[in-house]
Amino acid sequence: MCGRYAINLRPSEMRRILQADNMPVDDAPDDEGDDSPRQSYNFAPGYRGVVYRARVGGGGGGGGGSRGSRGAGGRRRAVHDDRAQEGTEGEAEVEREEDEARQNQSPEEAHEQELEQDSTQPTTHQTQQQQDSEKQEQNHHQFILQPMKWGLIPSWTFKSKSKSTQQKPGSTNYTTTLKTINCRDDSLSSSSGSGIWSSIKHRHRCVIPAQGFFEWLNTPGPFGKGVEKIPHFVKRKDGKLMLFAGLYDCAHYTDEDGTDNEIWSYTVITTSSNEQLRILHDRMPVILDAGSGEMKRWLDPGRK
Repeated sequence: MCGRYAINLRPSEMRRILQADNMPVDDAPDDEGDDSPRQSYNFAPGYRGVVYRARVGGGGGGGGGSRGSRGAGGRRRAVHDDRAQEGTEGEAEVEREEDEARQNQSPEEAHEQELEQDSTQPTTHQTQQQQDSEKQEQNHHQFILQPMKWGLIPSWTFKSKSKSTQQKPGSTNYTTTLKTINCRDDSLSSSSGSGIWSSIKHRHRCVIPAQGFFEWLNTPGPFGKGVEKIPHFVKRKDGKLMLFAGLYDCAHYTDEDGTDNEIWSYTVITTSSNEQLRILHDRMPVILDAGSGEMKRWLDPGRK
């Protein structure tokens, strides 16, 4: 489990540390202001922290662009299909005229036309370059640091069953948030299409920078009465940041005055504890190494 961790760094400090570990940061929040995250050596559920994630398309806004890209693509396909249907008869007529023109050509004219077509036809290499360029444009993304609330609030949380508007987030209290601060890794391996994590585990992956995390060792209390909890702080030996694997989501809602708002939130993924930490707890955060292949695969928005 991960119920408390430490991150007492300003966004600019986190940005510098991550970039030194070959992790690009294209955007980050200000160190001070309304949008600035909280800094604390005892970071608790419900606090506003910072996550590191990919932003698809490199554009503004936090939504990742995936929904808009699909919609635009659908519109483009629809327009293409309509034009193809309308132009079928005209294209057939053009083909008949071209066949008749070729039959009436002399051998010299046919040879010249072939040379002209060869000079204007793109080569296989050029075609491949164009395809690669289009693929790179589609897969272009930036990496950003973004403030979010710890304790995942699913996107569907505030949806009204009877109205198209979003309900006011009156249920996001501490007790509710506490239930989604962690996500078990074995719950992500399930092939089931249901569950709180199913809709975000492929497209809303992130990492959470931390200086370390806390676990409490339960020992017998004084004179054998009760249980005494002794806090232990776990950190890296090299002093570098720990990077917890996580998931995030964005829930939209409408205020009573009609103002549209949104809440970004995240959860920390946990796994079975290693041998060193098993004495403290049977669960621990999934920790990724900065700049590693595992890290890159986890953050890759194109990977399912």
